[in-house]
Amino acid sequence: MKVKIIGTTIIAAVLIVWLVYSHNTPTSAPVPTVPSQGSSAIIPNVESSGDSSGVTLPPSTLPIGKDGLIKAVIPQNLFGGEDKTAEDYVKEYQDEPNATELITSVTSNNDGTVTMIFTPAQLEQFRENIYNNAQFQGSNIETIKDVRYEDDMLTKITVSIDLNSDKQSGIGNGLEWQMSHSLLAIMAGTYQVLSGTPPDDWHTTITIKDADTGKVISTTDYPNPNMYDAS
Repeated sequence: MKVKIIGTTIIAAVLIVWLVYSHNTPTSAPVPTVPSQGSSAIIPNVESSGDSSGVTLPPSTLPIGKDGLIKAVIPQNLFGGEDKTAEDYVKEYQDEPNATELITSVTSNNDGTVTMIFTPAQLEQFRENIYNNAQFQGSNIETIKDVRYEDDMLTKITVSIDLNSDKQSGIGNGLEWQMSHSLLAIMAGTYQVLSGTPPDDWHTTITIKDADTGKVISTTDYPNPNMYDAS
């Protein structure tokens, strides 16, 4: 049976705290386990200062306007839930003061999408932070042992999990399982759009493997109609 992730509040609140505060301070960053409310917007850690993986990211192909700013259109399927509106998405960023350091503005559009505006430096930092944080480093999520990008656009991602630990929390229902699916897809899709992929063309395939045996547990293509359901 598939259960709708309730307002995406549990995984979303973990995401916003983790990405804002945890990248450079994994041992002391607050990572709540059962938050009652939160934001689904991706607010990357503003303190991150480069690609910790040692990989040089491909430059974004989004054009720089005459005003020196870069516009990116975020589609609704990257907002964090089927019921999320563009207005909800904008408000989440407006409510997070640290976001202003990495984004010039966020506005809703009549077609239900959102336009994010960056300086070139802001965009590069934003992309680097998503790329780094999508590896779940310092997240204190014990079941996720490794996140491997199979290409530099995050179109194929392999997540290795501790299957025994995940069974203890209820495989398919645990917070870790939701994060290794929906949140990783959101981050991959957002990264692609900010790198120049048209909003309707972002895609990623997430493969979940048993860290001990290497056995494939699941392979899921995103976006899909059930990406905000917990199986």
